[in-house]
Formats: sequence, structure tokens, C-alpha cells
Amino acid sequence: MLLRIQATAATLTADEIKKAIPPETLQQIKKNNPHPYFQAYSIAQEGESRPREVGSSQNSLILWPRKAIQSIGSALKKGLQFFKQHNADNSTEGRPSLGEFVGRIGKEIGGRLHEIVVGYFPDKQAAMECDICSIEADVIGSNVSPGAFVVDAIESITGIALDNSSHDAPAFAGAKRLASLQFFGGDDDPSDKNKTKGAGTPAGGNPMTFEELKAAVVSMNVHPSQLYTIDQIRKDREFAPVFDQRDSLEAELKELKEAREADKEKYANLEKDIQRNDAKNRINTFIPAEATDGQKKLIEKRIASKLDKLDDLTDDGLKSFVNDAIEDYNELSGVINPDGSGSGDGNAGAGQGDDNHDDPDKSAVDEAFEDAMSK
Repeated sequence: MLLRIQATAATLTADEIKKAIPPETLQQIKKNNPHPYFQAYSIAQEGESRPREVGSSQNSLILWPRKAIQSIGSALKKGLQFFKQHNADNSTEGRPSLGEFVGRIGKEIGGRLHEIVVGYFPDKQAAMECDICSIEADVIGSNVSPGAFVVDAIESITGIALDNSSHDAPAFAGAKRLASLQFFGGDDDPSDKNKTKGAGTPAGGNPMTFEELKAAVVSMNVHPSQLYTIDQIRKDREFAPVFDQRDSLEAELKELKEAREADKEKYANLEKDIQRNDAKNRINTFIPAEATDGQKKLIEKRIASKLDKLDDLTDDGLKSFVNDAIEDYNELSGVINPDGSGSGDGNAGAGQGDDNHDDPDKSAVDEAFEDAMSK
């Protein structure tokens, strides 16, 4: 079975890192780099982990007895390289190296045996960005139940992959870098606080564990916004999908609002059309039975040309529309027949304005109608 395995954080001192590096290895490194930088990681521990099996999208339950942890030391060989992130498989060809394995520590912490590796990293900055370590290994073991595998031994380790916890999830819960050490010349004594640096402490002492760090943040009532910018939070592997979903929902909501406003306008216009059509059917009921032919004629012309522009389509509005047409007709008839004789529908007084008529076949009332309609 090919696995990518990652262990929980443990307490480690800078002095322990120094002692894990063979003196001849350190001297060889210092020939090319007088101030070498080292980092230590716990790669496995007694207990259980849930790594992702290579070639599968599922996480497996892996049980790690003490004998399995003890077998790792013999699988750690000189020349083993640290890489940035995992490959598609456990192959190492073509992968740029960040550092190399130089020492190991077997340490019991809290009643559990840990296997810890020490690496030399020529590019300190690149190494400092990586706080998670996973081994790419061939393991020997057996299935003890569906979905559970117990490790008997580590057969070989092909690579050690590094990453940042903001991009990758650990197989062992809470896995973090344990400590770091840099030599600055002189007697190279890690106990000299002016010459060595330990992870998590300003002067090279014991580093804080990740759990201790979280507890300190909680006790100080520190809020995420005090530690990270909104852009950093948006890039977090857990929160990024939440922000993306929120942005998508906001865009969808905006589209729905715009569609709703367009529909509201559409339905308002349809409702108005229905009201106008209904008004055309109702308006005749408001024409007085005693209305003259001339009055009815003017009302018909007003309905044809002006009803579609009428805003008030209530019964009162339609009554007012009819009454205004009747009043206009009566007023026009009075102007044509100042003595009040005739209905205005005949030829009485027609000759008084004949000189101004463009069409000799039109009566004065007809022309008055057309003049009224144009107003």
C-alpha cells in the first residue's frame, strides 16, 4: 500500500536537533554553508491516522503500533530528499528538492513513541513556509476490519513532502513543524542563546506546541481579524469555498432582483392593458340615455383617441370622462348657436363661419369637434 503519512506535533529542543546530526555530516555541510539551517518534523507516532491512499480520493484508517514506529528508522536512508508538496504518485523524478534528510530522533512523548526527522535546507525562507511534513512510503500490514489497516512495518520511504497547513490537511491531527535550528559560527553550541534559534521561542528555548499556541490565542481573546487580513482568510482552504459560495449567491440574488423588477413592470403594464380594455366595455354604461346624437358622437371620438391616455379608470374616472365630453359638446354648440336655438346638429348658423371652412362639406359642429379633439 502506498501512503502519505503525517504525524502530530511534539515538543523538541534545538539541542536535540544538534545531537541528531552526525558530526561528520555537519562539518561537510558547513564547508559550503557556514550558517546552515535545519528543521525537524514528527513523521509518525503510535496511535492512528487517516491518510489518503495514493490513487484514491478516500481517507483510510491506519493503526500504528509501537513496532511499526520502531521500523521507520531503518527506512530513513542517506540521500532522502524533502520536496514541496506531493507528486501524483510516490515517484521522485523531476521534483525539485528543498532539502535533504540528515538525522533522526526516536522520542516518547505523552506515552507515545514518535519518529522525528531532521532536514538540512539551503533555502531557509522556502523551508520556513512549510509547517507540515508527510512521508511517501511503502508499508507492510494487513486489514483488520473493513476500512481499517494495521501497519506491521515501513518497507521503504521514497520522499518527504512539505507543505503549509493552510493548503493541506494532516493525516495525523494537529501535525506541525517541531523546531528549527541555525548555526551562526563560533563553537556551534546550541545552548548558546546568541547563536541558535528554536521554533516558537525568541531565543532558542523549547518551542510551543500547536495546542499551546491555540490555547494562548483563546486566553488572550484574540480575534481572527487581528491575526489575518480578509484576503488571507479568503485564501484559507476551509473558508475559500464559503466566500466563493457567498459571492455566487450574491450574484444570483442580484439577477433575481433585476428579473423581479422587470417582471413587476411587465405585469403592471399588462394589468393596465386589462383595465383599459375593461374600461372600453364599461364606459358606454355611463353615457346618459338622454344624450343627443352629437354628444354621443363626440364621446365616441374621445374614446377612440383619448381613453388610452386616461389614468383614472375607476367608475368615477369614466363618468368624469363622459361628462367632460358632454360639457365640451354643449359649450361648442352654444358658440355656434349663441341664441340657443337648435341642437347644433343641423345647419342653423352654419353660414356664419363658412368663409373660414377649408372643406365646404363639413358643418361648423364637425369642425368644432375636430378642433376640440386636437386639444
